[in-house]
Amino acid sequence: MQTKLFIRFGFNAIIFSSILLHLASCEEDFSPRSEFQERYILNCIIRSDTAFQTFTIAKSYNVEGYDPYVQSKNPFIKVLDARLWHKDDVYFFKDSMSYSQGVTRYDEPTPYYYTNEFIPSQGDSIKLRIIAPDNTTLWGRTKLPDSVAWDVVNSTLLITDTLGANFSYAWISKNYLSWYLPRMSIYYRLAGDPANVRRSIEVPKKIEIQNGIETPVKQDPLRSTRFSVQKSAVDYAMRSISGSDPAKSSYIIYAAIIDLLVFDEPLSKYFSNSKGFLDDYTIRVDQTDFTNIEGGFGIFGSYLKQQRGIRIDTDYITKFGYTAANP
Repeated sequence: MQTKLFIRFGFNAIIFSSILLHLASCEEDFSPRSEFQERYILNCIIRSDTAFQTFTIAKSYNVEGYDPYVQSKNPFIKVLDARLWHKDDVYFFKDSMSYSQGVTRYDEPTPYYYTNEFIPSQGDSIKLRIIAPDNTTLWGRTKLPDSVAWDVVNSTLLITDTLGANFSYAWISKNYLSWYLPRMSIYYRLAGDPANVRRSIEVPKKIEIQNGIETPVKQDPLRSTRFSVQKSAVDYAMRSISGSDPAKSSYIIYAAIIDLLVFDEPLSKYFSNSKGFLDDYTIRVDQTDFTNIEGGFGIFGSYLKQQRGIRIDTDYITKFGYTAANP
């Protein structure tokens, strides 16, 4: 999961709602516009699984009419200074440019900032300061969440063909208000690969079938300390490993791995606040903006990444014609 994922969640929701007036009023003199106020929107997600940390900053913008997506000028900007504090250490961000922020209507590249020197640990307190071109100062503070303990009693420890319709996984957490994002992947390699590259394929949480067409559904962030994966979703991922390749036995299957992202308090509050608003088919204009940025809008958050391996039964592997790495 990369930082740019959260640009969609944080930036679009906050920009959209900063342009539109909260439409909860029932006054007769009704207008879906309010007086425009220029604000900065900062998004930075600190990751525990890499030293490469990034952030973007944009300015809110005004448009004619009511469609914010007619804006063609890139609202992302460069800053005067950007630094991060961790204990007694200071890390300075460098600037770069990218065309891969997921917004295709902007012709010019998007400026972003990065440092490749900082890897946080659980419980670390971090402070971020950004100085915008007009000398506006933005502050963000966060604390990495504590790790969780896997609940092996209530978790599937071996994927087989006979355990029922769902595989369940659970963990025990001291972060009672935390949200999580669990993802399962199956790891394999191809026999004869000179580089001996170990590959992976993500397992969806379930498969929806409509008019005979299978559609994989990914796991969304959740508040619960338990999630399940449909066996049909694991079957789907296993079949997808080789696709139409008839040389099934050349695919060597190792195991499944669960990546669990444990979100900090700001990100958990954001997902809790946004639950029910972040869908692709409905525009909600009564959503409450969430921000933890002083001097602007946006999110400065962090997450902890944990992993757990899950064994795959040899008979289940060979059912697809594959070879088990550890029979």
